[in-house]
Amino acid sequence: MRLRHLPYVVITHPHRPTQPSLRRLRERVAQRALRPRRKRKMNRHQIVRLPPVPPHRRLDRVHQALRRQSHFPSRAHVRPRHRQHLRSDERVVSRVVSPRRRPRASHHLLRALFERPRARPVRLRGVDERDASLERARQRRREVALAVERPEPARLVAPRRGAESDARHDASRRESRDARRVAARRHRTRLRASRDGRAPHRTRRDASRNECLRHMSTRRVVETLARRMSGPSRARRVGGAYVQVLHPGADARDATCASVLLCTDDARVVFNVGEGFQRLCVERRVKALKRCERVLLTRADSRAAGGLVGTLLTMSDEAETRRGLDSGVERRRVEVCGPDGRLRALTRAVRTLFGSGRAVELTTRGAARRARSVVADDGKVAISAVVLGGETRDDGTDSEVGRAAKRARADEDASDEVASYDVKLAAIPGKFDMRAAAELGVPNGPQRGRLVRGESITLDDGSVVSPEMCVGPEQPGPRVVVFDAPTTAHVREATTRGGELFGELSDLSVVVHLASAAIVSTKEYAALVKSVFGGAPKDAAHVFANSDAMDDVPVFASSARIQARLHAVSATVFPENNVPRSPPSSPSKDDKRRDGVPADVPNALAGKNMFKFTLIPTKNAGADVSAVPRYVPGFVHRRDIEQRTIDLANEAMKPTPPPSPSAEARPGAELPEPEYLRKLKPGDVELVFLGTGSAVPAKYRNVSGFSMQFGGEGYRGNIMLDTGEGSLAQMIRRFGASAVDEKLREMRMVWISHIHADHHVGLPRILTARAEIFRRDGVEPPIIPVVGPRALRRFLDYYEDLERLHCDFIDLSETTQDKWSSETMSPQVARLRTALMGSDLDEIVAVPVHHCAHAYGAKLVGKRGWTMVYSGDTRPCPSLVAAARDATLLVHEATFENGMEEEAVKKRHSTTKEAVQTGIDAGAYRTILTHFSQRYPKIPIFDGTYTERTAVAFDLMSVDFAGLSSLPKLLPAVRSLFESDDEIAREAQIDGDDDE
Repeated sequence: MRLRHLPYVVITHPHRPTQPSLRRLRERVAQRALRPRRKRKMNRHQIVRLPPVPPHRRLDRVHQALRRQSHFPSRAHVRPRHRQHLRSDERVVSRVVSPRRRPRASHHLLRALFERPRARPVRLRGVDERDASLERARQRRREVALAVERPEPARLVAPRRGAESDARHDASRRESRDARRVAARRHRTRLRASRDGRAPHRTRRDASRNECLRHMSTRRVVETLARRMSGPSRARRVGGAYVQVLHPGADARDATCASVLLCTDDARVVFNVGEGFQRLCVERRVKALKRCERVLLTRADSRAAGGLVGTLLTMSDEAETRRGLDSGVERRRVEVCGPDGRLRALTRAVRTLFGSGRAVELTTRGAARRARSVVADDGKVAISAVVLGGETRDDGTDSEVGRAAKRARADEDASDEVASYDVKLAAIPGKFDMRAAAELGVPNGPQRGRLVRGESITLDDGSVVSPEMCVGPEQPGPRVVVFDAPTTAHVREATTRGGELFGELSDLSVVVHLASAAIVSTKEYAALVKSVFGGAPKDAAHVFANSDAMDDVPVFASSARIQARLHAVSATVFPENNVPRSPPSSPSKDDKRRDGVPADVPNALAGKNMFKFTLIPTKNAGADVSAVPRYVPGFVHRRDIEQRTIDLANEAMKPTPPPSPSAEARPGAELPEPEYLRKLKPGDVELVFLGTGSAVPAKYRNVSGFSMQFGGEGYRGNIMLDTGEGSLAQMIRRFGASAVDEKLREMRMVWISHIHADHHVGLPRILTARAEIFRRDGVEPPIIPVVGPRALRRFLDYYEDLERLHCDFIDLSETTQDKWSSETMSPQVARLRTALMGSDLDEIVAVPVHHCAHAYGAKLVGKRGWTMVYSGDTRPCPSLVAAARDATLLVHEATFENGMEEEAVKKRHSTTKEAVQTGIDAGAYRTILTHFSQRYPKIPIFDGTYTERTAVAFDLMSVDFAGLSSLPKLLPAVRSLFESDDEIAREAQIDGDDDE
């Protein structure tokens, strides 16, 4: 709320201000000393007291508030001291409502205009149009419109839009006093004539924009408001539109497929939601999910839909929050479209994690093969789908035999179903001819807008003006094609079908190609472009969105900046691997391959991350690279690091003398380094944190994920503990693409702690990427054990109908301590032991914890004497303390800061103090805190809780067990680094304001 333009400020609740306090408030407003900070949330009971205004002006103000509220409470909820104002205003409206309609229309209209919830009454003399609670309005608008629906008066002159902005800013400022008196006299004459049933003579000046609102009767104001609330006109226009490329895997070798966002003035359409999509939207402040009602998938697989579950859960949480604040908000609906056969399999898998009782209703619409299917048409945007690829056969059974048969057929089919989308926007209105409208007598105001929207109007003299009389011919709306052909089989099929795919393309504006760089760089793809899009205009652009078309700029620049600064503290614990493979290239028309686009395609553009192509307005149509991020070397981020931080980091690298045996023992004191740790060499055992956040991927922290590497003489392989969304891309950012291929070949098992989505949504993408690597080598992918909660089995079984995962599921309850003994060893544990042969891991025991159903922690026992305990998500519990007794490393969740014990108990998480105390009680040599709430996006709250044995985890942090002893000594340098970072403090302030 801006206060600088307001004459009075009064707080009606909970205190009544005195005259001196009001005087001080007015002085502060006059001095502009009462202006709030940017985006700061104001007191909801603070309203603005406006000077008295005429009834018609007050009704127009209430209409603006009514459009943004959705309550239907009873009259008893109005405070007694405000009822007098309500009665006086009700009498005004009751006099102008027809007696025949009064029993129904008057009652509903009065309820809509004058009633609001308890403790927030309507005061027509003090309504704040900028109140945040008035923004929840659109549902009630329709009900009020139905209640007061009546035919539009033949000679009604609509009021000027926007005249309600302030009582001091009206048309009288542009007229002399004598002219206003003459206009008022004419208005009274017309009013008396209308009451007597006579048709008064009206001049053009009488209907002018300057006096239509000021000199309009209250009856006409009410009727005009009812007509305005009756809904949008039949003509559907798009005020502005653009398409934007969002590629969360641009720096991870196309680990995910690029997304395309189509934005219009009132809707969002998303094509593909790969892993990291919602995190990229948070990073770049892209409002893609707020008004998104439709998600279109070109491929129904983990590469293009890996972020669908997380996106739906986030949208559901936001909708649930709005429904909690306002019970009148309807359930949100989201429609997912894609290739018909594969979409059914994907939906079955998604619904196992996204139930039917959430605030978002999930619906699906499949696109049939070899037929143009209309998937959306709301009058503004029409979208049709074209499917390429092999025909799938669904026998309609969910039995194990039926699913196995479908998997076998999927393996035999070399070309999966892929959808491409043809998007057509509504026609662009022609240019309005002001001179012709003036000659025809069309007054300024809404009537001219109706002509622009394609509607005919009737003037006061009875003449009808059609749009053709003063509006130029409309232009065809722009057309966009989102095209995907991931394999050579799809390319050949599209080339064969040619122009029949999308028909006549004379109005085509841009084509977004989502195929990988290896496909689009072939001559076959150039032939496809000529065959399919040869009929497009010469200026139609071809945007190629793949990793080779991107500059090697970190997608999550904020996280990369923190990583680069932490690199100054310790190069081994915080390695900087987000270095481009080659220097970023600048756009070049002469050598298109420098931009990663094929040279044989005309008007080819590199669809870099955040690349935008404007469609409407046409004067600005074309490529827009203003939002494309630029590469910043790591040393630039380290320039302003204070010398004190460097000194603390150097001090941490010095060897620490062992504690004296005679020293007095205290809680959390340093422990002597175990003998087996001294024998370990760098690289023997290494733990990499792929994500250290909780709930949803955030700007600075990804969701939970760990990769544990084994090396040294006679040992090899790796395992993964929890695989949150985007874990594969995080591995590529940490190790590099070629190294990740080797690690996926050597992966021995995947362990999932519980069923919550932030701990396992990235699992299908990792397993499918592993299978692709083996198939690329011409080898059948070996089966890999996946240990997880029993609810995960159903999700994996359904997902197997979509993509082969080549995994062997093992229930966590079958891997508890008693199942690892040789006498009672279960068959599942025997298979797990076989898979772990050759690695340094001897046992991985499931430890029951207090979080949700079937939630477990993990105790890892190494063959070289080390032990590590991972808590998963849990409250402090004795079973975890017993498992971590004398452990080498305890990785414990610390979701909440100290002082939020009630919240931690409610959500069954741990606070920082409780996590540290668990490590002290268990006697663990080192404790690393992770799984921080997203309310602490950069660093957790530092206080005296941290001991000499405690460290804090960051994304892409590497913990080598050979250097485990010096890890806690880095904490003072890390603390100093963030305390001296002005940019992080400034971003924290902005993020905090946004959260409010």
